[in-house]
Parts: sequence; structure tokens; C-alpha cells
Amino acid sequence: MSLKRFYQALVAFAVIAVSVSTSARAQFVHLVTDVEEVYPPGSLFIAEVVFRDPGFSPSTIGITPGSSNNGTYLTNSAQGPFGLVHSGSQSISSFWGWQSASDHTSWVRLTTNNTQYYPNPALHLGGQVRFWLAAQAYTSFAFNSTVNSGHLFLGLGVRETGQGTPQGQDGGVSGDIEWVGLSNKFVELLAGTNLTCDTTVMAGSDDVQLVPAGTMVAASHIACVSAGPDGEMQTASAGDDVLRTTPKGLLTVPTDGVYRQYAFNLPALQSSGNVFSFTGNGMLSAMPNNRGTLEHLVLTNDPTNAAVNANVMLLFFDDIVFEAPVLDPPVIVTQPNPPRPGDTSVMVTSVSPSANLVEVLTLGSNGGPDTVIGSTNPNGATTVSVPTSTLANGITLVARQRVGTDVSDYSVPVPVRLAGNGPLKICMAVRETDAQDHALGCGANGTGFDPNITNYTLEFIGATGTTGFGVPVGRRIVPSPGWHEVTYNPCTDGVVAFSGNGVLDLNAPPNYTNAVWEGLYFRIDDMEPTTGPFTVYIDDVKVKNYFGPGMDCLIDDFESYEVADYVVESGNTTADTVAAASDVQVRPVGSPTSAGQIIVAPGADGTLETLPTNGEIIRARHARFNYPSVAGTSVGLAPTPDRSAVTNETAFSGTKSLKLQWGYASAANLNSLLRLTSNELVASPPVPPLETFSNPDSVVRISNGLGCDSGNDVVYSFMMKFEFPPIPGDCDSNGRIDLIDIACLQRCFHQAPLTTACATFDIDHDGDADLADYAVFAQTITGP
Repeated sequence: MSLKRFYQALVAFAVIAVSVSTSARAQFVHLVTDVEEVYPPGSLFIAEVVFRDPGFSPSTIGITPGSSNNGTYLTNSAQGPFGLVHSGSQSISSFWGWQSASDHTSWVRLTTNNTQYYPNPALHLGGQVRFWLAAQAYTSFAFNSTVNSGHLFLGLGVRETGQGTPQGQDGGVSGDIEWVGLSNKFVELLAGTNLTCDTTVMAGSDDVQLVPAGTMVAASHIACVSAGPDGEMQTASAGDDVLRTTPKGLLTVPTDGVYRQYAFNLPALQSSGNVFSFTGNGMLSAMPNNRGTLEHLVLTNDPTNAAVNANVMLLFFDDIVFEAPVLDPPVIVTQPNPPRPGDTSVMVTSVSPSANLVEVLTLGSNGGPDTVIGSTNPNGATTVSVPTSTLANGITLVARQRVGTDVSDYSVPVPVRLAGNGPLKICMAVRETDAQDHALGCGANGTGFDPNITNYTLEFIGATGTTGFGVPVGRRIVPSPGWHEVTYNPCTDGVVAFSGNGVLDLNAPPNYTNAVWEGLYFRIDDMEPTTGPFTVYIDDVKVKNYFGPGMDCLIDDFESYEVADYVVESGNTTADTVAAASDVQVRPVGSPTSAGQIIVAPGADGTLETLPTNGEIIRARHARFNYPSVAGTSVGLAPTPDRSAVTNETAFSGTKSLKLQWGYASAANLNSLLRLTSNELVASPPVPPLETFSNPDSVVRISNGLGCDSGNDVVYSFMMKFEFPPIPGDCDSNGRIDLIDIACLQRCFHQAPLTTACATFDIDHDGDADLADYAVFAQTITGP
């Protein structure tokens, strides 16, 4: 045995040895949960604590289908065979069945993704994960015939977030995932439905032929080719073959119903070569805080279980503990009141009762030093208000704490800005509906979401990938003055699978392929997560080169719609409601419209004072894109605002555009997403206010040919107005504080009363522009 192999084996043995004992390597220990917390009444066998159902993740392979055949629940010691606990009276139970106990490729990804309690628990990549686990095997879902032999292989999936989130708190769902604590992972080529492996081992390679081609066993279980010692597959799949990766945990879990403690020392496992790539690079590392989350457990079938008929697995988890080599940071409070320009204090929570100092700092810009702007001794309080110098717009805050001589990491950075627009990651999606929509013209009402039609799929355009089980990571767009064009070219901006295969289905000319512009996707920015509320205007939606080079198809410029926030539809054929004094009556009562409709919009005060009477119903009006909350696959939206309406407030061309308004519930959920769909969907069951929708599911062409030609590519385009919130002291409204603004301030200095142009420099709202305002203004100068 080589010295390297001996060392790896020695470390692996040491890791296994501590799997049933507590290690003291890390100094800062945090109990994530002992499952004894008081949950709401009725939580037993309902609540998901830490882990989701085994079948939740699409990566899970080979378990018995059906929601009743897998689940994760809160349970207690009074629940018969489901009541195994390690301490106290409660635990977490999870169960599933194998479709074939002899299939070595079957495994469960037991993920923590946005669970009801303790979602995405944060950890330190230089620390440890420990928990108590017991497993029991049964012959069937009757749970009345146990199997006291066999085992599972156990490993972890760790997401690298880099965010300074304290251990156990919600660390979000953004970042690459590494497999930690595996002995190896199998990369195998599986035979397709023809039961034949069409690809053989590459001559001269170190690949291994596991099962001869043509072996007549269940198609999903024919393993044709796996990577050899170099870990690389030198041959690609052919025909209907499938490439599959199966992780094998380093530790084993006997199915004997006995609790054991399992410990994963993350840096030791990295050193011993027991970290493998899942979506990352096989190296545990994340800037700037070297922190992440426990994303999932890896529970892989042992095919020797087939001999003992261990078909159904029932697991119990208790007393989950994380350890870190450094003190956890505190948390800057952002909900419901985030730090705003002009504030003179910052609320900080998750403070250690032993802390003797809490500091708030601003991160240096352009490589400059970080600066302490406030500090306090919490004196045992776990939430404190830290007095600071006046906060300037555009700075970024972090917090840290000290316990004795130990100083924590920085907290998750929090930008200081006025409420409103912040950076977003935006992409679009097309629905491949050519079979239904081939004969329809550009912009026509195409095939919307129909559960009875299964042969169309969705693809993202302009995304670099997906996170959080399908949330697209689009192009980062930051607020800027005025209108600008947003374009998506499938040839240059990339195509990523949504429910499709990541490739646009194309017909040969002249039978160009049609699709539906399914929607726009606005994901919260992970660098500067902002809850909003967001206000976006859209105009001149078009497909460029639709009819050939330089010949575009204008889908909508929103000029053909009435400007209206609401349609007040009479239930008794007479419109009993009239506009209030400040409102604008667009159509007089008695106009020849259906059902005696009257459309009323807010006037100059922006508030609709009119309410429906005598059975009338308010219906919101939308065009091309539905209102934000209509899509059930949106993630983390705030309940208000929730608007999609044609407006004449601003326009790129003509006098009208489409105004969108929404917000996110929390900046902590980096998976937050607005799916602004074009589908003609309503809530089920319908809940007032109901909507009317004009021109849904716009048909667009996917390509003008089978290849990409820079002069003839189909390009999806729309004009967008996405302006930043006003910045105090930005007199020319260009989004930065520069020499022009300094010159403005000089003219406004000590002016009384302030003119409208100078009001932006009254940052402390005392009626003038003086040295106190300049002290805050100077912090935001970005130049030139």
C-alpha cells in the first residue's frame, strides 16, 4: 500500500471511529434541535422538521412511487413503531420503500430545502456535523414485520454559501453542493429500454464493463460501464442509454433500530479524499465566511439487503448538533424594518448572552478598509440596538461580536438603501408548443398551461443554470436611469432546462418552429438581496428578425388597452358605482359595453376611492403577463404589492406601458422568485378581486433555421424601465454621487428655504442643507 493510501485509510478509520462519540475539535457548539421544542398542536405526523420527504428531491432514485409511500414527520415516543427517540419524547421520522432492494443505484436525497422548521441549517465548512440516528427495516409498508440485518450507506450534501449565517439558522439555498463523507461515487452507463448497452469500454481506458451488453434484467438495473480509478468516464452514452451517478456514503447505518451518533468532521474528510463533487468542484470552500448549509443527507441502498428482504426503511433523527472553529456572527435585523438612509442605529440579534461587544461596520469600497461606525456592550441581551453614525445611502453593513477574546465572523452583509428597486436576476422561458400552435402567427393566443397536454416542455433562455429545484439564475440587471432594452438570444445567451431538456426543438426550414413566450423570471439577487417593493415598466415587446433579417414582429406596445386599474363589473346589469371626485371615469355609465361595465381608474392622488356595491365585482385588468402572485411556482413573494396593469405614467413609445409591482417576503431566502407568467390562470378556488386578461400566451418563433446565424437569429426583446430609488444628494438622478452633485451641494449649502432642486440635500430633514447633511453625503461619494 502506498504511503498516500495508508494515510487516507488511517484518516478514514479515524472518522469512522468518532462516528459513535463526540469530538472536541471545534470550540463553538450549537444545538440545532433536540426535537423537544413546542410545535403547534397537531404537528405530529404533519410537520417537516429539518428534512423534507424522501421523494421531494428529483435526485432521489429508485424509491416506491406515491406520496403515501414516503414521508418525513415529527413524532414522539407514544407513536408505536414510529416513536423511537434518543432523548426527551420527540424525534424526526422518515420512511420510504425501495422499488428493488437489489438495485445498487437507488439512493435518497433527504434534503433540508425550505422545510417548515429549521430549513437550510447553516454550518461552518471548517467544523463538524453530529446527530443521533437509528434505522429499522421492514418487509412492507404494513410496518409489522421487521428485518434486523442489512444497512444503509450514509453521507452528507453540504451547500457552499459563503454567508455569515449563525449555525442552525436559515442559510438560504444559493451555492454549489459538495458530497461529504463518501467512500466513492459510481458513474455508470445504464442500458435504455432496448436492454442493450450501445456503448462499450473505450479501448485503452481504465473503464470497467460491469454487466455484459444484452443481459436480460430490468432495464433500469443494467449497469454497462463505470469510471475506472481515474474517476473519469472516457466513453459517452449512445442510443437510449442513461448516465447515472450514485453516491456511496463512508459510514453505514445498521437497520437494527439502535440509536448511534454519527459525526462528520468536514476538514478531516476533505483531507482524506472523502469529498466529491455534486454540483461543485469537490473542494469545501466558500468566500468570504467559509460557511454553508447542511443541504441533504445521502442515504444509499446496499444491494445485499435483497437477501434479507429489507424493502421499507424507517429512520429516526434526534439531537442534531453543529460545531464551528470560530464564534458565530450576530444578525443584522432586516424584517420588518431594514436599515435605511438617515438611521442612527442598527438592530442586531442572535447575540451571545456572553458577548461583551457588538460592532457594526461598513464594508470598504474599491478595496478600502472596513470601518466601525457603532458599538455597544450588550450586557447579556441577545438583541440590541447598536448606536451608529448616520447611515448613508448605498453603504453595506456587517456586524460582529466578541466573547472574551474571541471575535466572530462578519454577519451576512446588508445594503443600506431606500425601499424599492434593487438588483435582480432576470431570464425568460418559452413553452415548446409547436404541435398545437404551428399555424398561429406572431403574438397570437397560443396554448397555455393544459394538464391534459403532456408533449410540450419549457426551457429557460438567458439563465446560467438553476438552483433550489428549478429556480433559474438569470442575467444580473441593476437599476439605472430611463428605458433600456433587454434581449434574449437563444444562440448566444444559452438555453437551460426547465421541464425540458435544455435544447430548443427545431424544425427544418421553411417549417419554422413556434412556441409560447411563457413568462419572465425575476429572481432575488444573491449579492445584494433586496425585498423591494419593486416597480418595473415594460414596453414594446417584440421578436426581432421574426420575418427575416431586420424584420421584427411587435407583440405588444400596450397602446390598444384602456388605462385602468380595475374593471367594476355590475352584477345587476346597472353600474351603481361612479368615480369619486379624485378618480377618472374612463367609460361613462351606459356605454355600450358588456354587462353594463364601467371602468374606473385612480386620479392624481393614486388611490381608488370607489368600491363595488349591489353585487358588483372588482376585476383587476392585465395584458400579456398575469399578475405576480398568480403562478403557484413563484417563491417567497410578499402579499403586497401584487400588480400588473396598463398605465400611462410612462412609456418608451406612445403613451402607455405595462406596470409591474411586487415584493419578496424576506431577503434571507435567496431562492425567492417571481414567475411572471403569460398563462391565463386564475386562483383556484377564485378569490376576489378576480382578473381579466387580454392576449395571454403569446406565440413566438423559436428560430429561423436549425442553426445560429448572427444576422438572422431570433431575438426576444422588450424595453424596460427599472430605476433605482432616489439617492439623497443625487441632484442629477444618475444613480451615483459624483462631482456634479458636489457642485449642486455648494449652490444649496445653507439655502433657506430650500428650493425643490436642493431638497435632496436635506438628508437629516431639518429644513436646510448644512454640515450635518454633508457628513452623511460624504460617505456616499463614488466619483468621478
